[in-house]
Amino acid sequence: MNDSMNLRAFGPRAIVRISLVVCCFGLVAFATGSAGAQSSDFRTWLSENKQEPKADLLTIRKQFKTAEQFIAELENGIAKLDDRQEQTFCLKALVELWPQRALASLHRLAGNDELDPTIRAQAVYLSSLYRDPTLLPSYQKLLDHEQLSLRAAALDAIGILRQPAYALNEPGSTLATDPPIGLNEIGRLAGLHGEFEGLERQDIALFAPRESHELEVLKLGDREYTEKLRQRLVQSMLSAKFPVERRAAARSLVNWHSPDYQLRAAEWGVWISNSENEFQLAESVLADIPSFVFRTQNPIDEFAKRVNKIMFITKPVLHLTADQPLSVDVTADIAMGQPWFAYPKPSDFHLVVELSRNGLASDSFDPFYAILKKHNPMWPIDFDEAQSGYPWIESKERRYGGMSSGMGAGDNRIIGIGLQWEHLIVSPEQQDWMELPVVLKKHQWWQDLRKVKSNWISDGTQAERFLYYDGPSIAKSPVTVSRSGQEMKVAYQRAVDERLKKTIGFHDPAQTLLIQVEKGKAKASHFEFLDELKITVDSVEWSEADQAVDQLRQMITKYNGLTDEEAAGLINTWRPQFFETDGTRLLVRINGAEYDRLCPLQIRPAPTELARVGLVLYEFQNQK
Repeated sequence: MNDSMNLRAFGPRAIVRISLVVCCFGLVAFATGSAGAQSSDFRTWLSENKQEPKADLLTIRKQFKTAEQFIAELENGIAKLDDRQEQTFCLKALVELWPQRALASLHRLAGNDELDPTIRAQAVYLSSLYRDPTLLPSYQKLLDHEQLSLRAAALDAIGILRQPAYALNEPGSTLATDPPIGLNEIGRLAGLHGEFEGLERQDIALFAPRESHELEVLKLGDREYTEKLRQRLVQSMLSAKFPVERRAAARSLVNWHSPDYQLRAAEWGVWISNSENEFQLAESVLADIPSFVFRTQNPIDEFAKRVNKIMFITKPVLHLTADQPLSVDVTADIAMGQPWFAYPKPSDFHLVVELSRNGLASDSFDPFYAILKKHNPMWPIDFDEAQSGYPWIESKERRYGGMSSGMGAGDNRIIGIGLQWEHLIVSPEQQDWMELPVVLKKHQWWQDLRKVKSNWISDGTQAERFLYYDGPSIAKSPVTVSRSGQEMKVAYQRAVDERLKKTIGFHDPAQTLLIQVEKGKAKASHFEFLDELKITVDSVEWSEADQAVDQLRQMITKYNGLTDEEAAGLINTWRPQFFETDGTRLLVRINGAEYDRLCPLQIRPAPTELARVGLVLYEFQNQK
């Protein structure tokens, strides 16, 4: 490698600091003559050039006979200087200038018990990016270290060594240090990003980072040894005293689970669509959300003028039930919409993009884009510190959409916004540190959801028995309802996407429950149909209150639906609106394919069992 590579990337201040480190430490062995004479010449050079903007580290490099001499001096500086910033400058020079020779030095620094723990942790993080299996014993030794920073670094390092859970080399990635240490050269050596033929070295920041699944799973030992090591990380994820340690262990376990794990994901949500009092109903539902839930500022006001185009997705709840502790990633999107509420706190937003040709937005998302641009909804103030991936890596915001549109001009446009929860700790048992937020009596529905026998879910700090998110969408409802006097017509337009046609439940019949409540007394009638249903209201055979609730239960549990306990959570949450509020309403259950279209869901590791039950709610004024 050319010794002058990336020298100017340090900038004059950094170069001067490294110069001072090297000469003032008195450790330099120069190429010719006595060390004293050369040191004097070097100090003279510094005095003349330390304020010069064009000061070049190459001038310092030429004072040494070999690169090994300079590397040795940098390692010495890291080990013996007492200024953390100067130590980091030396570490930066070592890694950025000689990444192919830095690993041995990083290994020694990580194991140096006399070194500042913060610098040692930096060395652990940097060495882990090389993914060298011979370093595993040194990482294991640090799992029981008295310093939290070293334990957390070792936990992350072991996971990266086996298979990284997240991209390690996003464009412009640096180690979160002062000064920041660039990771591009290590990433190139370790194969952490793809290669583009003919790309110049100075354009390395444009290299596409490889996703974790594209990186090889390294064998760390035989099956028994590997399982024992995994269980050690599970123990840290569940029992470690500090959140930073629990989260580090969880990151390493996202891609590392027992091959025979069982994971059930059960989600339900209610869409308020085309109701005659839609906005007032949505406002009352959203006002019933506990104050500890993460939210935006005055979200309803932002869309009040466009309410006739909005379908509110209310109280989507996701239960996770595993037969063993797992670390799980969840991405929940709202097609042509955006989240307003979430709990626990997500790691970051997730954008859904679509390519438009010749710079023209397609009809499918142009209205959504216009609403975002016109109303400029405020992002949740709680997301100021949101970060996905590894927290010790700083990078630019994640980019979405392809870099090439093929023939013709094109542009990536947002067609939906979602949320990412990364490395969630999913535990069959409530751990001692898993404290649930206090729920007021008026939010009884939240308490009822905790009664569902699912796993405990935590981001390492906040804990709950389910994931919750909420928000509006202008996506077209698959169900249309019209009513004239006693005649009601329900039409169900199934998704035309070929991919969705293969989804479980695509061909299931649509189920409908017509409910009337008068003076607090409910009655209901259940129907099934494929594409179209006509109802004459005054000819309907009604079931009384208890039977009405039972009809809803059957409606949401059949056809790959919810369990009885999960169904009880939905019914208890919506009982006041469905069965205790005077009025006439219609509930239509949509199939799994439509749910996937309206709210795309990704879970890692993949669920072994998945149930998604969506209800579309229509409210009507009573008509005689």
